Amino acid sequence: MTSIQNECGMKLSPNAEEILSARYYLRDTRGNVVEDFPKLVRRVASFLAGPKEFFGGPRMVAKMQDVFYRQIITLRLVPSSPILMSAGTASPYCTACYVLPVEDSLDSIMTTLKNAMIIQKAGGGVGLDFSNIRESGSPVAGTGGVASGPLPFIAMYNSASEAVKQGGRRRGALMAVLRVDHPDLMAFIEAKTNIGTFSHFNFSVAVTDSFMSAVEKDKTYALTDPKTGRSGRVLRARDIFCRIAECAHRCGDPSMIFIDEINRLNSLPTRITATNPCGEQPLEPLGCLLPGIYKSLCSCQK
Repeated sequence: MTSIQNECGMKLSPNAEEILSARYYLRDTRGNVVEDFPKLVRRVASFLAGPKEFFGGPRMVAKMQDVFYRQIITLRLVPSSPILMSAGTASPYCTACYVLPVEDSLDSIMTTLKNAMIIQKAGGGVGLDFSNIRESGSPVAGTGGVASGPLPFIAMYNSASEAVKQGGRRRGALMAVLRVDHPDLMAFIEAKTNIGTFSHFNFSVAVTDSFMSAVEKDKTYALTDPKTGRSGRVLRARDIFCRIAECAHRCGDPSMIFIDEINRLNSLPTRITATNPCGEQPLEPLGCLLPGIYKSLCSCQK
């Protein structure tokens, strides 16, 4: 395969064409590719320029379609994967980053799992805070059994993600967050040192100001049952901190989210507890990162 040249003179490498064909070009019901790069760009540009009420009428919409088209076809502006996959199609999902809440009930856990997989199928990634799930070994009312803790449910989400490709084109990405005072913290910290497990997840420990102060002053730190709010096992804060560093050095996880600092800068009325899978965007529960396409366009026009 040789490089092709689009109508604005930009050359696309064979590798770029291969990826576009595998992931982004539309296909017919038989799986045959029915787009090339200019057609993909026209589809995306037409979607971004509408509806007409946004830009003030059909004439302005047509003008903005051309502006978007020129910026994208020359690669000065490259939208995110969900936009390239879904814009101008029946899919309603054009956002890459989401955070969904997980509460301490099987109904919430399974509902969030379903929603997370629907988002992944459309090309989005999901951040999940599992800190509300009660600790492993705690009693379950009404059954006489004991709770499994967050990790088995995280494993269940990981298995579901393995089965659901994003848009049928790529594997999904998830973020698992656990507060630094959760009783299952140490198992969470060490979970990914077993290489190959939780392969669709990034892990992050949500560290607080009080924890970091205990690390600095070499004090102990109490783990707290999220169901009852009672403090239990007490650990040396520096031991926790060092174990996070050791595991991150070994396998890349977990990272740390400075959750109190995030919420000091949070202008939303809802407390933030997690980020998107890549970790750069804190979002409130049920929040999503709207594409910065219009802001980017303004920058390109300057």
